[in-house]
Amino acid sequence: MAESGYPEGDIETMRALYAAHRLDRTRDFVAFFEAAGLELPDEIERRFRVHRMSSTRAYQSWRAMLNRCNNPNSTAWENYGGRGVKVCRRWLVFANFYDDMGERPPGMSLDRINPEGDYRPQNCRWASAAVQAQNTRRRRSGVRTGMLPILDELDRLHGVPSRAR
Repeated sequence: MAESGYPEGDIETMRALYAAHRLDRTRDFVAFFEAAGLELPDEIERRFRVHRMSSTRAYQSWRAMLNRCNNPNSTAWENYGGRGVKVCRRWLVFANFYDDMGERPPGMSLDRINPEGDYRPQNCRWASAAVQAQNTRRRRSGVRTGMLPILDELDRLHGVPSRAR
């Protein structure tokens, strides 16, 4: 062991230990070194992008965003990636997404301010379901035609919840 507390040769030794123990997932690699009482050096931590936040609401939102925009097998693909909605390059790394958005507040989800725009810091916010229901492509087409205020007033007069449309 070196004075730093890490095995001699750092990366080479870690790779050898990793291979010797047939650790085939990053989670196993990290667990192995934690069990040995070792902290991962910053360079290894960055390499594996270990953030220990995979159970957070923000991480779940980030993964869902990437999936609907980048995975043609996603059930949401047609409305996102299939329409050309992209995730900005910066947000392909979770740490950057988290730096820009912070933790997702309870009861909120990721919302694009302009539903025709991409996922990027200037176009995203955490919003409630009620706010998001007012910010859809269908609702925005009513704004352009001038019909939205009339429809909202008719709903209010007849006691129809706005979500019914």
